[in-house]
Amino acid sequence: MKPETLGSLSSYLSSLDEDLATRLDDLWGRYPALAGFSVRGADVLPEPLRANVQDTALVVAEVGVDPLCGAEYSERVSDEIAVALLDFVKGRPEAAELLRDRTFARTLH
Repeated sequence: MKPETLGSLSSYLSSLDEDLATRLDDLWGRYPALAGFSVRGADVLPEPLRANVQDTALVVAEVGVDPLCGAEYSERVSDEIAVALLDFVKGRPEAAELLRDRTFARTLH
């Protein structure tokens, strides 16, 4: 690749990362009991569910929430994560592959 091509790619990836970070910061702010989550491919779903899902689908998995918040809170957080990531990927379809097999964790300062 030419240096100018690498520069524009780097700028694009930085923009993509900033957009994702903004969305995640919003989730961390709205759900203080959320510790982290993973994004996986459809292969993590049980076999009966996989038949109804595209191979390229992303799945929010392993959502870590304070257990004292209960199952209803955990389900709501999982749904909100899925909506935020769906919105992100709808605006930037190429980001789907960047999300697959990643784990996102809250950073404590």
